Amino acid sequence: MSLSSAARTITQKEREFVTLQVEKFQQQPQKINWIRKKKIKNGKFKRIEDRIFVVTKFWVFTIGKRRNSIHKKICRFAHLFDLKGITRKASDNMILKFKDFEIDLHTTESDEFLKIILTNFYRLVHGFPENELPKIEAENTDLPTLKDSKPGKAGNFVRTYKAWCSYSQIPANDFLIENIKSRFQDTKDFYEGRTLDLSVIDKLPQLKQLTFSDLNASEGFTNLGNMLVKESIALTHLDLSGNRISDKDIIQLSKGILELKSGLKYLDLSRTKLTVNSTCKIIEVLKENLRHHSIEHLNLSKCKLSQNGTNLLGDFFETIKSTTQLNRIELAFCNLNLEKIVDLIIKYYSRTTLNYLNLSGNHIKKKHLLFSKLCKSAVTLETLEINNCKIKINDSSEIFKNILQNENLSDFSLNLCNNPIKMIGIKAMTNILENNKQFEILQKLYLDDCSLGDSGLILLCEAISKHSTLEVLSISRNFSKNTTSTCREKISTLFSHPTLKYLRIRGTLNKNLGLTDKNSVDFFEPLKTNEKIIGLDLSYNYMGGASFTNLMNNLSNKNSIRSLYFNQNNLTVDAITQFYKSFEQKHKICDIKWPGSDIYQLNKVAKKNERDVILTGIEQVQGLIAIELFENRKKYNIHQIQIIEDEVELDIIRKGLNQTAFTKNSNKKNHKNKNSCNENSQNEEALSSEELIDERYMDDEEENGNGNQDSSLQSLRTRRLTTSIQYNGLMVPPRVKNMQNEKYEESNFEENVSQQSEENFY
Repeated sequence: MSLSSAARTITQKEREFVTLQVEKFQQQPQKINWIRKKKIKNGKFKRIEDRIFVVTKFWVFTIGKRRNSIHKKICRFAHLFDLKGITRKASDNMILKFKDFEIDLHTTESDEFLKIILTNFYRLVHGFPENELPKIEAENTDLPTLKDSKPGKAGNFVRTYKAWCSYSQIPANDFLIENIKSRFQDTKDFYEGRTLDLSVIDKLPQLKQLTFSDLNASEGFTNLGNMLVKESIALTHLDLSGNRISDKDIIQLSKGILELKSGLKYLDLSRTKLTVNSTCKIIEVLKENLRHHSIEHLNLSKCKLSQNGTNLLGDFFETIKSTTQLNRIELAFCNLNLEKIVDLIIKYYSRTTLNYLNLSGNHIKKKHLLFSKLCKSAVTLETLEINNCKIKINDSSEIFKNILQNENLSDFSLNLCNNPIKMIGIKAMTNILENNKQFEILQKLYLDDCSLGDSGLILLCEAISKHSTLEVLSISRNFSKNTTSTCREKISTLFSHPTLKYLRIRGTLNKNLGLTDKNSVDFFEPLKTNEKIIGLDLSYNYMGGASFTNLMNNLSNKNSIRSLYFNQNNLTVDAITQFYKSFEQKHKICDIKWPGSDIYQLNKVAKKNERDVILTGIEQVQGLIAIELFENRKKYNIHQIQIIEDEVELDIIRKGLNQTAFTKNSNKKNHKNKNSCNENSQNEEALSSEELIDERYMDDEEENGNGNQDSSLQSLRTRRLTTSIQYNGLMVPPRVKNMQNEKYEESNFEENVSQQSEENFY
């Protein structure tokens, strides 16, 4: 297939030349062997603007006009591309980027080019022969499906699959989606979406849940509003978060919401860049339609609210006080003084239904009185998120005091991250903790980036070790520049805490634990006797290989550990070898992260445990490693390999489940997954919890055992998406996160995993 026959195509000699360079590159895992233009002889590239794509088994190369003539890209779908006909005219202005799985195509021929990709992708996924597309036939279901279609070489790309099917105007195979989605969840997305595809809604009169989140879409919302007005759908859940809804679109969209015959129970408009007028319009609609007074979940985080909008929201809360079952309110980063809102929440909801409240990133006057009153009067509240609220010393201690003295609370989660609590605030909090008998109320405490310093950490660790029944503690990025030995000793006592399950102690380049080969021996020794701890995060502490070895020596006989994170640490081959020995003890570790500079040393011992997942970090992960892992995957029982430039992931999934779910024939062996590589982030803080909090590792199969595999798969076969559409995160482009928001999201690591499995750290 070609885009145009006008200009020349890649010659056979050029292909042979690049293939030769690729082979050389694969033999040098420690060095990137760039192919430069000066090596190309006989005038093959007369124009510097020429850009040619060359696809090999695992690599996509571009020969172009940039400084380095060859740009290495590992693409998950490289084997799907038929680029033999790419011409000079088409390649002049075309940019094909795989950073965060985004495709940017800026040519008139790009649509045809993308259709070529989509055609190959669709054929491969559904297992149809080359150049043969299936006939689309609707079965007796609410969604059109493919008759007798079978999953082919499917991987963890459910969002990409649905996005591409939407682009091609071809219905997705729901059985395939459910099988994939139940085992793997994408944390990355492929290309940027602009317009929502709403064609499927017409065929779903019983639609109850509609999710179009993180599409970065800017068009289609007017059509959505018209459809909500026209169709008598039973919609109760609407999620449009992460898009760009204009004032023009919001007018018709709000009309659609107003005319809904069913009452909304779930509304998420967070991160939609709504203007003040748009936000006010939505609130007015919620207030006017009495059916919406049954709302249970309201999320307007990062939406602009003027004083008028705040008053409207307050009026709405007051109007629905007697009819609502509102249990979750999220108003993070609205940059408002929310005294009226908080007063209404305290008055009407904190004693009845509210169990989750997020007011992060807002400037709230009289914090001392408001939050203290809220914590004192709350009966059903379980989680309070007030990070980035400029809560100071006295405020934090009063909040802490009222929580511990409230006998109605249980299993409470408090997030105070990125507030200037400092050592004095911690001292007041620890005094309250020591003098209060109700300390078992507090189960989760997040104090990242609170400027505690070594003195504050010492006081906190002493109080927690003696009195607390905490299960989750996060104290990242609170170190002084030169961490004292006393501080390390006190933090070490947390390893022997009788109730702690999840512990996060991240550092930074200049402020970290300061572990050395010598002091790490005593630091990790308390882990020997700890049988409770499940997750441990020591990322960005720049500890050496000997420190890692000391840690593994103390964990070698522990079966409780499920998650270990060692990003940005200086591990050696000897340290990783010690880790292999731990694998011989049949650990049930499901999630491990470490730097990837020595990943090529992976051996049989490290890979033989099918239940484990190895995540390795950044740096020199090169082609030979990928080829070796792919070629020997059967030998090591590795059933999924995901290779990206900032981490290598080996998802080792149970063999029986994987075979049944992802092959054309359940008696055949699994297909290889070919995966992709993003460009590496240079920011050491970029590993946000959005990347780490991941739904890939579903534990249903582990809890149910092998005996229940057939029944669980049978239930997947019979499930139909007749009442729900999930386009969640289909085409989100790479975006630079607000640092405050990143830290806020990071603090929710344990809560997210609790919905899936208590074995996962995040």
